[in-house]
Amino acid sequence: MDSLDGLDRLLEAEKRASGLLHDAEAEAGLLIGQAQEEAKKAERKALAESRAAFEKEESETEAKAEADLKAELDAYGKGLEAGPRDSAAFGRLCASILFPGH
Repeated sequence: MDSLDGLDRLLEAEKRASGLLHDAEAEAGLLIGQAQEEAKKAERKALAESRAAFEKEESETEAKAEADLKAELDAYGKGLEAGPRDSAAFGRLCASILFPGH
């Protein structure tokens, strides 16, 4: 009978060990799931921050380009206004384009 008693104790210990293993696996799965969710949150946050920084830089670059273009166009317009005008030559050019051969 002692061997049956010992066998019963071993089976009971194995059953408890199996239950503990099952509980540990479930806990590990939960922890892994939580860690994955936290990693996804951190990734989304980092991506949002990167995107915001990129969009700010893009906006600043675009504003600077527009300001530079406006300054260039203003300078070009002032240069054209300051240049000499030959109305007679302009009239001859227009006449030659509009009435070729006359």
